Amino acid sequence: MNYKIDYKLMGISWILLIAYLILFFSGNLSALDKVGYQTISSLTSESMTGIMIAVTFLGSWISVVIICIICVIIRFKKGLFISLNVSVIWILNYILKNIIERPRPSVTRLVVETGFSFPSAHAMVSFGLFALIFYMLKDKYKTIAILIMIIPVFISITRVYLGVHYTSDVIGGCLMAFTYLCTVIPILKYHKLLPHT
Repeated sequence: MNYKIDYKLMGISWILLIAYLILFFSGNLSALDKVGYQTISSLTSESMTGIMIAVTFLGSWISVVIICIICVIIRFKKGLFISLNVSVIWILNYILKNIIERPRPSVTRLVVETGFSFPSAHAMVSFGLFALIFYMLKDKYKTIAILIMIIPVFISITRVYLGVHYTSDVIGGCLMAFTYLCTVIPILKYHKLLPHT
């Protein structure tokens, strides 16, 4: 086990997250939000909206719970590990949203959403979920594992397209989930609490 790589990645993830949060709280991501929304919303059409709503459903709590249950059924220990960590990520997201209290974008919303905006729960939870599945599959099914990581990227894009999140919300959500996993996995691996991949 190469702990040096694990802890180096942990350090890099925290540096990236802290730098991102500094930019966020100092208001330096407004240009990113504007360009991101203008670019993605330029694709708006009736058929595209239907696709985006279908894809965004993959990041909903219903889909996440179903995927976690399937993981538990297929591989109990690994599925339980995934489910527990996704639950922690979900709780962290809820806490952060209610501390930061960022209102949702004042643009045309194509779906109804309530609650605060930063960080995006769809982005944060789906990234955590599919990154954990990637981690469990990467040694034996590398190609499938890589393809799986495309899913949270598309889910994140749908949130901006649908007008319910800023670009900085979804990037922040993914980065927070990434940092969480880069912190938790090496610690659990060191204490031999990580299910074998």
